[in-house]
Amino acid sequence: MTWLKRRGASAVLALGLGSISCQDGYPIAPTLCDEWCEETRHVSCFNEDPAACVASCEKSGLTHGACRDLTTKTVQCLRENPEPKLDCQTQYVALGPCADAQEAAIECGSSAYTGNPTQR
Repeated sequence: MTWLKRRGASAVLALGLGSISCQDGYPIAPTLCDEWCEETRHVSCFNEDPAACVASCEKSGLTHGACRDLTTKTVQCLRENPEPKLDCQTQYVALGPCADAQEAAIECGSSAYTGNPTQR
């Protein structure tokens, strides 16, 4: 193979590999737990690691059975109401329009984790 052909083949390989690694954002669609953690971090005074939040969500049962719809509704509500009123310094949290939905999803997920899913 001549020098010019080797350089051309290397350039094509580099472009091909470069296009794989230059995707926008994460290469797979977010899971419901990814979405839950992204949205609930705005309404919590806890600074939880995103990976730990997703693992906890998956373990809790928030995305299983009867809880899935409640979790989806909570995520949707939080997206539609993005500006909660939190004051973590004084421990005062003004409950927003999604508080009931979030509480129901968490209660359901906790019940599912213990083997007794409930739905409000």
